[in-house]
Amino acid sequence: MTAQDWTTSIMVVDDEAVARVSLAEILRLEGYQVATAASGEEALSLLNKSGPFDLMVLDIKMPGMDGLEVTEHVRTQSPGTVVILLTAFATLETAIKAIQNGAHDYLLKPCDPARLRKVVRQGLLKRQQRLQEQNQLKFASDVSHELRTPLTSIDLNLQLLERDGAERRAHYLQILRQDTKAMKNLVENTLTLSLLDAGGIKLEFTPEDLKEIVEQVVPSHQPRAEAAGLEI
Repeated sequence: MTAQDWTTSIMVVDDEAVARVSLAEILRLEGYQVATAASGEEALSLLNKSGPFDLMVLDIKMPGMDGLEVTEHVRTQSPGTVVILLTAFATLETAIKAIQNGAHDYLLKPCDPARLRKVVRQGLLKRQQRLQEQNQLKFASDVSHELRTPLTSIDLNLQLLERDGAERRAHYLQILRQDTKAMKNLVENTLTLSLLDAGGIKLEFTPEDLKEIVEQVVPSHQPRAEAAGLEI
């Protein structure tokens, strides 16, 4: 059991009380936070009230809304939630439907505890990998955006250098130096974040004087502000 297990939320959904309680207890013993629901309707209600769960163990055959219907709603309402379906009668058709509806896997009832633990771990690992991929894409998008701004400024000021007289060139060169420095800082910060993600360096927090930081930052942006007719 790890510290992360205590923050991992799982919902067990089964209309059979014995199965529901048994499955929930097996997962609680693994250190997961477990909630239970006795029907598909209760499961969706709990999802609305409590927010997204990391994983759901969901019986297919239940009165009212069955497991496949619930899976469809979960896929729309909480796409990051991993769904594992339970079935008493495993068939190829059931497996195909489960996967088509977005389930990670399905288990045969009565469920073997070792098999349950293994499939849950695999499902949570899949979710973690998916989140990491999403974070990497967002990170790449953010870096692209941050690079685009100084590059656009550099391109514009190069055009102005070619067009205007010598008396304005020193001003444009100063802006170009600031933009290239900003890009260098961004590359260094990106490298630092990569090392942090890989566990290569440790963060240490120290108090800083905000006024002093502002006084250091303002002069570097003053020329661009003046060129745009703005006052800092």
